[in-house]
Amino acid sequence: MNKRPIVARPFHYTWHIPFLVRTIGDYTMYVDGEVIEKMIVTILEGFERIERKLDRMNRLKDCFDGDELLDNVDLCKLLNVTDRTLARYRSKKLIKYYIIDRRIYYRSSEVREFMKAQGMKR
Repeated sequence: MNKRPIVARPFHYTWHIPFLVRTIGDYTMYVDGEVIEKMIVTILEGFERIERKLDRMNRLKDCFDGDELLDNVDLCKLLNVTDRTLARYRSKKLIKYYIIDRRIYYRSSEVREFMKAQGMKR
């Protein structure tokens, strides 16, 4: 069997690979360069989605006048309570909360006020 060398060369900011050969046992698999290019594009799109989400989270923290936002996990650790206890606090309107992108956040200044009202130590 005549094997052609694998050649990679830049073209329009992407890599074009003529083919990829892999032998598994008695079988030889040929993968077209277009398939590999589509796979790379899919991976890059995933990275872009993650980057956009991280940017959105950073903007979210900046939009509250520099006041730090805490999520449920942070607040549970801070107050030493369970998720269910936080849900009770929210339902009784003892603590203010914000729902952003289907996640619950608390402003640190409002948490401090809540802790003072409840007589909790930091």
